[in-house]
Amino acid sequence: MLELNPQTAYVVLIRLALATLMGGIIGLEREKARRNAGLRTHMLICLGAALIMCTGEYIFERYGGENNIDPARMGAQVVSGIGILCAGTIIKEGPTVRGLTTATGLWCASCIGIAVGSGNILSAAGATVIVLIILWLFRHIEERRLQKSNCMEFCITARHTQSILAQIVELFMEHSCTLHSLSFEREMNDQIAITFTVCLPRNCRPAELTAQLSAMEEILLVREQR
Repeated sequence: MLELNPQTAYVVLIRLALATLMGGIIGLEREKARRNAGLRTHMLICLGAALIMCTGEYIFERYGGENNIDPARMGAQVVSGIGILCAGTIIKEGPTVRGLTTATGLWCASCIGIAVGSGNILSAAGATVIVLIILWLFRHIEERRLQKSNCMEFCITARHTQSILAQIVELFMEHSCTLHSLSFEREMNDQIAITFTVCLPRNCRPAELTAQLSAMEEILLVREQR
């Protein structure tokens, strides 16, 4: 029976710790961006993927001489299985889809965990840096680009009804507005706080939109900001 010597155990623990750290770095950025899948989710995914690869190596060393065993098969199942979690982060609201970036970030975190678990530390570290640049730096670049364009943010507090989101989106569509992003959060007293980022056509006046939104029966408060 193959026994783990102290040196081997030390290497495995280092791999698991590094995988957890790299997943945490990515998750911290997602948590700062107020996404559902944040620090702990990314850390656990990366750790689990690394553990799978370490286990695959152990099984290969333990039974490789007796059977035709491929240690990469367990890692392949991680890559395909992570799709279930990724699907849970994607939300469709009207014409918009939220959570795609977080879903791809989770998938990348699992791949980084596999790389660390297999001992490919340099590639995993490089991928972590690149993912962080894409998530953090390009998010700020995109926000600045939106600020320079004719885009506005509408912060709306409304009564939580089944049709309120559809009514607001329909109003924006009537004015030929382009809906860039949508986020919402349930509050107390059966209310909901909705934030729309909308790009307006040149002939659309923000004050007119605000007035029409305020006129809706379910809407309690409307704030606009560039």
